[in-house]
Amino acid sequence: MTKKILKLCIRIVEQNNNKHPDPDGYRHFSFVIQGDKIMEWDTNRVGAPILFRGYPSYGKIHAEFSVWNKAKGIILKNTKFEIVNVRITKCGSIRISCPCQNCFDYLKSQGCCRIWFTTGLEKRFAKIDCS
Repeated sequence: MTKKILKLCIRIVEQNNNKHPDPDGYRHFSFVIQGDKIMEWDTNRVGAPILFRGYPSYGKIHAEFSVWNKAKGIILKNTKFEIVNVRITKCGSIRISCPCQNCFDYLKSQGCCRIWFTTGLEKRFAKIDCS
């Protein structure tokens, strides 16, 4: 993952923060990256969670799950992909966006090799290897 891609993800989040579908909730954006290219991005949103995946019934549709469903038809099969997560407040402050265990397990089962997430310290990222 290049710094250029991570900066581009932050820029997309900042440009779309006011368009988030859940203006009063947590704003969580996820990106599918393959071959140093953003293949797709999406956000968390109000909706019935996927209960058979282990999500609680009171939750939302998580950005990681949503973006994978958008990207699965366009990413190259048998080629590793990475996820970038960014969480932001209404005021534009970056927050920690580590994936929940359900999202981590699901993405790993789909072939994700690494998940990058904001740490809440300015625009810094940490990563989790899925192997």
